[in-house]
Amino acid sequence: MKLLNKLFFCFLLMLGFAAIANAEDVIYLKDGSVVHGTIIKRFPDTGSIKVRKHSGKEVVYKKKQVLRVEVVNSESHEAAHSTTMSEAPKKHGHHHAESTEAANGVNNIGRPGYFFSDSANTPNKGQIEGAAGAAFYSFGSQLIVPVGAAYGITDQIEVHASTNFYTAGGVSGLGNITLGGKYKFNIAVEHLVIAAGLDLSDGPLTGGAYSTFNFDPYGIATYTFADGLQLNGQLGIMILGGYTYTYTAYRLVPPFTAYQATATVPGGSYVQLNAGASYPLGDKLTGIAELDVNGQGSGATPLIVGIRTGHDVQLQAFGGLDLAGTVGVLIGGNVALVSE
Repeated sequence: MKLLNKLFFCFLLMLGFAAIANAEDVIYLKDGSVVHGTIIKRFPDTGSIKVRKHSGKEVVYKKKQVLRVEVVNSESHEAAHSTTMSEAPKKHGHHHAESTEAANGVNNIGRPGYFFSDSANTPNKGQIEGAAGAAFYSFGSQLIVPVGAAYGITDQIEVHASTNFYTAGGVSGLGNITLGGKYKFNIAVEHLVIAAGLDLSDGPLTGGAYSTFNFDPYGIATYTFADGLQLNGQLGIMILGGYTYTYTAYRLVPPFTAYQATATVPGGSYVQLNAGASYPLGDKLTGIAELDVNGQGSGATPLIVGIRTGHDVQLQAFGGLDLAGTVGVLIGGNVALVSE
């Protein structure tokens, strides 16, 4: 009987230790909501904290959003058991590892991503991201002015929309309008984010002799190392719809009069393969390198490098080569806004 009592006591003790190990930190926000999770990072320069929720979603809360924090989880051992944001201890060293948020920025068409490609990240629930920019291609003297936005329906589901203004070869107008969404999966691998998306597009809206409907499913993987280095890959298949257009033709026999003829172009498809890497160069500065084979941007294949700065308001600039067809110079940039 004594042995059974000892075993039962040891069992209860083990349960207690397990409960303590799995206990969650509690973050009380000024809007009245309460967040349960694990504080995995603090940003001393801004007073922000990064919290990992049940779903694996990692969310950054700014100092002005947080009322107080109760630290329970053993992963947050560097903090006191109960502290306000103003009392949070500041860590020294490993500065880059704590300044990677600029890497999780917004691309040219207002989605979480690099310059042209998407990343696997999604906006938080109720969060809005938007961007407007410009890109100049030396081949054909093309100017593309993209604009778009993304919205977080949940922490894992994003919807987005975008279009662009273009001018090239004396023709200008509105390009394709794109509507779509992305779902971020719950996975057990730390630092790895995987998502799948689907875009539907139609256009050009104006300035073109034809319009075509396109279908674009894709998958994305984003991995962030402890030092802030982030790798990103996107694989998709662009399925192009066919179209019919009208043109002026001339009869081959006298009196060689003109008439309106029609021609049909069948649909097709091509593979999209986007790859990129980013690294935090400072508190709010990130360096980015990117290659997008048949990626977004008027059918271009950009090989570019650039920088991004800011968090709520992001500015970015890039330059490099467009490898599609005749190689030409590609330069551009954008400004992006991210709501709280």
